[in-house]
Amino acid sequence: MPKSRRAQAHCTQHDLEKDIEKYKDSIIEKKKESDLEIRQNTINLLEDGYEKERQQIELNYERLLFENKKRSDEMVEAIKENKMREWKIANPKATKERENAYRDKLKSDEGRIRSVTKSDARAIRERSRKTKLKAMQDLYTRSLEGLQDYDTRRAKIEEEGAKKREEIERTHADYIKALNEEVTKGESRKASSTRQRRRRSPHRGRTTRKRMPSPNSNRSATRRNAPSPNRNKSRRKTSRP
Repeated sequence: MPKSRRAQAHCTQHDLEKDIEKYKDSIIEKKKESDLEIRQNTINLLEDGYEKERQQIELNYERLLFENKKRSDEMVEAIKENKMREWKIANPKATKERENAYRDKLKSDEGRIRSVTKSDARAIRERSRKTKLKAMQDLYTRSLEGLQDYDTRRAKIEEEGAKKREEIERTHADYIKALNEEVTKGESRKASSTRQRRRRSPHRGRTTRKRMPSPNSNRSATRRNAPSPNRNKSRRKTSRP
């Protein structure tokens, strides 16, 4: 194969490998973004409270790390592209094969290039970590304050409930006392009225029971009233001249 064709084939293969690498990187990035979005939707469905806020803080921290990595990768790619432009300016007649060779060299030097931005990336990660710790501490403080407020409200509710209970019991006791006093007064008035009526008519109210005559008493009365035969005879003897 002629040299020019070999160079052209090498360039085509190099470009193809570059496109495949970019495609893989984009797939990884899209998957990470999708995972973060799914986690956000899951958190949105949680009930408001400590756990929801804690998971949101963790997710925000992971998003910061993800964005930090994206910025770092973009910065490395920008440095590589800038070095590539500088090389082209310095080598205007360079062939495509030499250009790809230098590009491969930049790729192998990517670790050294990243060391240039390493301090910036480390500073960003440290700020992200401090932001997360501060958010967690604020959540912890607010949660304790909320519990203290709850305890205070509960104590106040219990105090108000005790006062209302005492008031109800006192009102009920006064009502029962007044009712008993009213019943006692009514019975006293009734007894006094009965005594006064008895003083005015001593026999009033007394019932005389009629004695029913017994059969023996009726026979005795009949014998007493019936005329005796001897008595009639004596009367006839006396009346003779």
